[in-house]
Amino acid sequence: MRPLTLDDLLPLDEFHARRDEFFEAHQHYVELYRRVRVGPSIVMVFENRQTLWFRVQELLRVMRLTDLEWVRAELDLVNGLLPPRGGLRASLILGDKATSLNEMRLCCDSMRAVGTLASGRVEWGNAHWIEFALTPMDLKKWADFGAPAWCEIDGERGDEMSEEVRQSLLDDLMD
Repeated sequence: MRPLTLDDLLPLDEFHARRDEFFEAHQHYVELYRRVRVGPSIVMVFENRQTLWFRVQELLRVMRLTDLEWVRAELDLVNGLLPPRGGLRASLILGDKATSLNEMRLCCDSMRAVGTLASGRVEWGNAHWIEFALTPMDLKKWADFGAPAWCEIDGERGDEMSEEVRQSLLDDLMD
């Protein structure tokens, strides 16, 4: 996935003036294409260039960062969170009742891609990062929308993923 650059960012005043519009579009996009619930206490948001663009713009706005060295440092940090080639990365938001993260899987029919906590990555608040590597055979199964797909964490099966979520993730995997 192509890293974000300074050219991708809006000036702070322009982002601030249009923040409500961007926030609403971001929320809609995440809800429709990126968010997956796993039980009552865990939400996964699969990250990509678009979701991380909003995160970095919002961070720069809140911190009022304009110094180019600081902005570049934030971009480097956020670009480190982009999914690797052939993989997916999600922020994991844990509710109060979530107790552990021992076994994490991305499932599609008989496919089980094991997730790992992305070590050395940033944790923002109670969000952690999980990474899934998919083989070419996994990708083939993932592209079969006739087979159900879901996430599991510590034996808790999440909701079945919609075709919109799966297609969006498949687009990331092919990027």
